[in-house]
Amino acid sequence: RDKNFVLDGQPTLLAAGEMHFGRVLPEDWDARLKQAKAMGLNTVSFYLFWNQVEARDGHFDFTGLNAVRRMLQLCQANGLWAILRPGPYCCAEVEYGGIPYWTLKSPDVKIRSADPQWLAWSRRYLAKVQEQVADLQVNRGGPLLLVQVENEIGITRPADNDYMVALHKVFQDVGFD
Repeated sequence: RDKNFVLDGQPTLLAAGEMHFGRVLPEDWDARLKQAKAMGLNTVSFYLFWNQVEARDGHFDFTGLNAVRRMLQLCQANGLWAILRPGPYCCAEVEYGGIPYWTLKSPDVKIRSADPQWLAWSRRYLAKVQEQVADLQVNRGGPLLLVQVENEIGITRPADNDYMVALHKVFQDVGFD
């Protein structure tokens, strides 16, 4: 039991598949989730691309391909758990790893580091994401089991532990449980 994922006091196997809903027409999401369930999956993991959500500095869009709340509601309606992967860096072969282009206008800011400006941008974005999904976390009756902090850290350069500690704190501070 010590080596199991435990859900509601019971050892639980997460049979998960990846679905990048930001690359699928919203009218097809329900059908795709039904297909995932029919394949025997009980969990769907997905990215939320920051560069789509905040294409312009300070302007957030959680509609259409970015409707993370709707996706989680569909997961719940289809009896599926969810793992959210909001970055801030996603990779996923999207432009600049899903980081908004406008961050490049500040070349002195060190992205994916404990740089205070990078963390402030990340905090603002993640706070907006959390507002969309707060009540859909598993401890509040929703399907959202896990939220991934960052992605592929340490792949292209040594991992920055200070950054990961600071970013983890950002996720907690904005309300991810």
